[in-house]
Amino acid sequence: MTKTFLCLFAFALMVTLSACQQKTAFDAHVFPVGATSWGYAITVEGKPFIRQEYIPGLSGRVPFSSKKDAKKVVNLVIEKLENGQSPTITQEDLTGINFVRSPLQD
Repeated sequence: MTKTFLCLFAFALMVTLSACQQKTAFDAHVFPVGATSWGYAITVEGKPFIRQEYIPGLSGRVPFSSKKDAKKVVNLVIEKLENGQSPTITQEDLTGINFVRSPLQD
């Protein structure tokens, strides 16, 4: 019985470690766009993956007015990617992270 338990435990541990090693490494950074706006980029293993200069989930080309706002959204995008979800951002997603458009973005 103990031998069977140890074998099952070792197998479960190997599967868990294997899954952790296969996790994709996403890297994000925020960058200035022009003099007053911000965007973000995501790389995968050092290779460009997403470059976003406008707020996703909004109609039109509305830039991020602050570095903090761009960071909020890129963190959500990475969270979605790490969970195997589409990186698409909706207005509901923006509301969920308390993203508030500034008057300058209207």
